Amino acid sequence: MEDDFDRALKKYDDQHAEKESKDVLFRDNQQARERYGMTRWNEVKDAVNKKCKDFNVKAGRRSIRLTVESSIIPELDVRVDRDGKTRRIHASFEESTGKLSWDYCGRKRRGWDIEATEEGNAQFVGDRGPKNAERIADEMLSPLLDFE
Repeated sequence: MEDDFDRALKKYDDQHAEKESKDVLFRDNQQARERYGMTRWNEVKDAVNKKCKDFNVKAGRRSIRLTVESSIIPELDVRVDRDGKTRRIHASFEESTGKLSWDYCGRKRRGWDIEATEEGNAQFVGDRGPKNAERIADEMLSPLLDFE
């Protein structure tokens, strides 16, 4: 019978340790969102703006342009005009949840969440792991340039 008691108490201790670990992770991620979320979002917006400007310089006089439209702070719209055709992406950042999401021409939604790093900072993490601002900008802009 004592083995049963020992197993029950070990299970109880394991469950408490797991809950405590999840609570710490939740608090760390919440603090990361509050402290660094808007900063990381602004880094993504800056990367998108830079990549669009660089693309337009390289495009020269060609009839293709990337235009960034950002009137609301937590949102970003980019459109490409090519030979009379237009495509758009819309991205937004929900500061309270730390979620960056975007869609391409109203479909193909993707997203990343702010998560705390071991160093006490924050990064966007998606289904394929952590992403920095430049990688996120590349992923968002690439479908705009893929005209088939």
